[in-house]
Amino acid sequence: MDAFITALRAGDIEGLVAVLDPDVVFRTDVPGRPGVPVEVHGARNWAKGAVAYHQMARFIAPALVNGAVGLILAPRCRLQRALTFEFDDAHALV
Repeated sequence: MDAFITALRAGDIEGLVAVLDPDVVFRTDVPGRPGVPVEVHGARNWAKGAVAYHQMARFIAPALVNGAVGLILAPRCRLQRALTFEFDDAHALV
């Protein structure tokens, strides 16, 4: 998690790709359209999108999310996002 957070805060695409499974699938809901999930496939695709928001990464903190290892994004102490992770032997599977 430390390497992930460090890479995200630095806007380091290669650092994120190094800790994510190459075939990672990131699922999120579309704001304002609950129940309409969007999927991003692949570590590089996700990392490219994530670094666009790396300025917000200073508001990220490790947390247990529904009992799973995760991160929360809470600028001004207002929860905006919660991410959970699954892990294999070498990579995080967001």
